[in-house]
Amino acid sequence: MKTQLILKRFLPVIFLLLLFAGTFAAYIKNSKETVAASVEDRDALEFLSFQPEQVRAIRISGGGDSITIQSKDNVWILPESYGAYVSRQTVIEFLTQLSRTRPLRTLETADDETLKKLNLSKDPSAKLGAGGGIDVELTGSDGKQIAKFTLGKAHIKRETGALYQTGKMAYDGRYIRYDKKDGKSVIFLIGRVFDRCMPAAAYWIEPLKLPATNQVFRVQYSQRDGKGKPQIVWSVIPDPRRRTFTLLFPPGKTLALNDLARRLEVLSSPFSRDLVPPATAAKLKFTDELQVITSTGQIFTLAMAKMPERGTAAATLRISLIPNRLKRMSGESDADYQKRVRQFTAALEYDRKAFAGRVFYIKEDLMKLLASVPEEKKSIPKAVGK
Repeated sequence: MKTQLILKRFLPVIFLLLLFAGTFAAYIKNSKETVAASVEDRDALEFLSFQPEQVRAIRISGGGDSITIQSKDNVWILPESYGAYVSRQTVIEFLTQLSRTRPLRTLETADDETLKKLNLSKDPSAKLGAGGGIDVELTGSDGKQIAKFTLGKAHIKRETGALYQTGKMAYDGRYIRYDKKDGKSVIFLIGRVFDRCMPAAAYWIEPLKLPATNQVFRVQYSQRDGKGKPQIVWSVIPDPRRRTFTLLFPPGKTLALNDLARRLEVLSSPFSRDLVPPATAAKLKFTDELQVITSTGQIFTLAMAKMPERGTAAATLRISLIPNRLKRMSGESDADYQKRVRQFTAALEYDRKAFAGRVFYIKEDLMKLLASVPEEKKSIPKAVGK
């Protein structure tokens, strides 16, 4: 009788102990399975772990197109685009963000239909953006492969409360395919959208633009006449007394300062990424020139030519430097001044080589805008009715 009472009193405690033991055993089992799976796919989870400075070539392909971005003599170039310079900023940002990317989650099912929906299919007939994706391969200085993967469709996540506001949708990440050494594929969702990673030079090329044009000393536009002699169309110089600019030529005209500022703003932003083939560029006659001279000695000359195609023109940028024009700052030491001169000269030399001999397509409207005199237009008074 006493034994039955003891069992009845401790039965709930025994039940809880057995339940806890079962739960703990299941937890240990699941933990072991999770760890085993993690170790098994460790190479997949770390396939983007690399140092950007290790990369010496980037191969991008998709939809039958491909480009190679190659590091040569400490600059990035496009061999297939006549050795054109690649935007350093674009490459550095791409490699840095890529090296810091980690998978958010793994896609459990990856059959052929799912791969096509995610633009990750390896089917040769799959078109780019309609089943096919962007193949990326990174290699080092020794030609050894650092990483190889396929970028697929961007993942769209609706913003809170924007169920019926399609304009409010935003990209949340992108699907990526990694093919392991054993031939199996792993599909991840990553937290970045590499929308500029495309197999086209226009996404990577160093864009045509005027570098920083602070402290402008002179802006001048000229056109060549029938004999090839340059004739000044308009010229602008600073007016130190009034702390503004004045229209030196043509005489008797008043400068529209906002008009001049708008033109310089357009030129200081990328206005072309499309190169004219060298054979075509060799036949062009560059009749117009816009020259910008800075007080630090930089001379930017944008030479332009009309092209047979309607609405199209071409431009090439020449850069030179008048030495010893960079002034010392107040309180600047000799060492700091010499360092700033070296940095200033090196940056200008890079820009000079980036654009030397390369001709870009531009819009003819831009050429017409720059050719017009930036003068204040006199308003014509309206006739008063009788």
